[in-house]
Amino acid sequence: MLNPMYCLFEYASKNNYSLQINPASYINPHHLTYFKFVGRIIALALFHNKYIDKGFTLPFYKRILDKPLTMLDLKSIDEDFYNSLKWVKENDLEECGLELYFAHEFDVLGEVKIHELKPGGEDILVTEENKEEYVNSMVSWRFTRGVEEQFKSFLEGFNEIVPIQWLQYFDERELELILVGIQDFDIQDWQAHTIYRNYRRSDKQIQCSGSLLLISVTSRDRVCCSLLPELVDFLLADLAS
Repeated sequence: MLNPMYCLFEYASKNNYSLQINPASYINPHHLTYFKFVGRIIALALFHNKYIDKGFTLPFYKRILDKPLTMLDLKSIDEDFYNSLKWVKENDLEECGLELYFAHEFDVLGEVKIHELKPGGEDILVTEENKEEYVNSMVSWRFTRGVEEQFKSFLEGFNEIVPIQWLQYFDERELELILVGIQDFDIQDWQAHTIYRNYRRSDKQIQCSGSLLLISVTSRDRVCCSLLPELVDFLLADLAS
């Protein structure tokens, strides 16, 4: 379901393999039904403490949690778009002789469409006075372009299994951790910053627990949060013997 070849989701960028909703998912006439089903499956995985195979972008998790999205959130999914807006914010458009309007062209399956950021936007010039509104409108549009109905269906299915209000105390990174686990784990950094109490790094218990963790890291595509109890049980059993 999450495989981009099915056109429901796509990779965030060529260098970011986190998933986001594909604006072209409408080529499947039943795509909204599928998104509702995917929402249910993701919620079931969360409810039963199971990990999903692929993770979503951090802005996607923020949208699930109904948290405000900022221009900085764009950087992880579309750095070129982020840099363009950053340039607009930091430079005087009139001095640069750049003409921008409250409208933006985008391509979906080879078809070029024009989206007005406000009514009559194609005729409204961006100036120093209104460019903050323009940037904010572009940020909002970039996160929702062509995917509002899909996300609504996803959230509807998700909410049927896990009410969103249950997640109000989590932030987007914590939600990612619960659903996907830790995908990047630096063993050397972990060892270098470990504080040993009543033990030394060379002690048998420390060496064995480190080996167990290393086996887990190198044999999976993520580190399970549930590994910690296993390590504790292992150490206790070793001490008892």
